[in-house]
Amino acid sequence: DFFRNPVVKGFYINHVKTVLNRYNSFTGIHYKDDSTIMAWELMNEPRCTSDPSGRTIQAWITEMASLVKSIDRNHLLEAGLEGFYGQSTPQRTQLNPALNIGTDFIANNRIPDIDFATVHCYPDQW
Repeated sequence: DFFRNPVVKGFYINHVKTVLNRYNSFTGIHYKDDSTIMAWELMNEPRCTSDPSGRTIQAWITEMASLVKSIDRNHLLEAGLEGFYGQSTPQRTQLNPALNIGTDFIANNRIPDIDFATVHCYPDQW
């Protein structure tokens, strides 16, 4: 799957390196050095239903956050999670609209290279 397959992870790593090292021909600045960029998001709403424990995405976020920070320490980094509770907060899992998506909002955002958390809210679905 996307989060475990070495070939697919290699494609993602190449994408990250390409974006961070991209030279903006208009400003003359590489994206990793551009002060007009506030932050990077690892992925929009990652999910791994093949591993509802959350361990797969935890490992992937840890690895990819470390990669981003090894190239770019100038910008904040966030994971892009929706905000679902996981195994680190079992007393709150009953509040989830989806229990088996493989993320753990609290644990995933405690990864050292993640700088801040976001929550994706969709009030029309409430």
